[in-house]
Amino acid sequence: MMSYNIDTVKVYEIDLKIRKADMKKLIDEAKKKKDWINFAIDLDGKWELHICEDTRISGTVEGEWLIFSDLGLNGEGSGSDWEDIIKPMLKYTRGNYKARFVWEGGDSITMVRCVDGNLSEEEME
Repeated sequence: MMSYNIDTVKVYEIDLKIRKADMKKLIDEAKKKKDWINFAIDLDGKWELHICEDTRISGTVEGEWLIFSDLGLNGEGSGSDWEDIIKPMLKYTRGNYKARFVWEGGDSITMVRCVDGNLSEEEME
């Protein structure tokens, strides 16, 4: 478990979706620890999730599904938000996600992959 913040995220692939009901349940649970979380769906069929300093988690709505167009976070609180919010959320997703996380100070680089809710993290040299 990384206990520090994420400096940068490079997304290589994002073809993810999550049911609105699952996202609502996850957000309600997360707000018990972090009440500043903001999740919104606008009238144009777009959604956003704000949880830390520089969050890029957003997409569009298609019926009961939230389709991701971006999923990246960095800055203050991003390490704990990754562990506490994003990783549990990914377990409920369908589709593929692949990204490289550079952790604070560049001391550690992690390749993150998620396929149909199965998450793997591989330390890179």
